[in-house]
Amino acid sequence: MTGLPLRLEAEIVPEQGLTSTPTTLLARLSNGSGMPQVVNTRMLLNYPHAPGEVSIEVTGPAGWFNSVGFRIRAGEAEPEFYRELADGESVVQDWDLDRYLDMDAPGDYVITVTYRQESAAAPDGRPMATGTVSATVTAHRSA
Repeated sequence: MTGLPLRLEAEIVPEQGLTSTPTTLLARLSNGSGMPQVVNTRMLLNYPHAPGEVSIEVTGPAGWFNSVGFRIRAGEAEPEFYRELADGESVVQDWDLDRYLDMDAPGDYVITVTYRQESAAAPDGRPMATGTVSATVTAHRSA
């Protein structure tokens, strides 16, 4: 897949904290293409290559292993999730990252967030760009 004509920005809140600190992942999908774009705004977070629009890949400190397992039952996104974003418009989603990731080891975490659109048309037939767009954020956890 090629890149989408969209921009993805991500943020970890808080960026620095203790290993026990509750953490939120924020993502902003923006259209800066100069023309309207139809997008799937459901932004369901799942494992890479699994159903959903958003995935994360994480690199943690030496010896770190993500012990959190999660299961998402995902079907096709409902038609109401398909929206036209005007040029300059954004959609924002946030997730309680503790449901997906264990940041229990002190050190630095690098999280790559990827949004993907695989369908070339919305359920109502409006054309959609296909591809992916990614953003990378870092977080530091201390004991």
